[in-house]
Amino acid sequence: MCDKNIKITTYPGAWFQIFANLTVNSIKHGFKERELGHIRVEVVKRSENTVQIIYSDDGNGINEDVLNRIFDPFFTTSRAQGSGLGLSIVYTLITQKLKGVITASKGLDGGARFVITVPQKI
Repeated sequence: MCDKNIKITTYPGAWFQIFANLTVNSIKHGFKERELGHIRVEVVKRSENTVQIIYSDDGNGINEDVLNRIFDPFFTTSRAQGSGLGLSIVYTLITQKLKGVITASKGLDGGARFVITVPQKI
């Protein structure tokens, strides 16, 4: 969901990488052993200069003990499925390239929820 009047000046390549990594995580971890899952992206203008992107899925969710380390480089809950760099890359792109912040939490429906807040213009 997105208000059609929201416009941002940003780095499209960074956003491609961010959404690719979040989507891969939803598929590999959130929808593991499931045939169907849903991903929702909501874009909201928070202030005159700030936009918030809320990425959520209805998957298996994120354990509380994982939340504190989820953006750490090489942290993974399953070595067989990846290097543990995906969310670290997401964090670095958002905080350094896009000058924003990201938080992770268990979603309202039990899945994963990532809230990204960035300047409207970079």
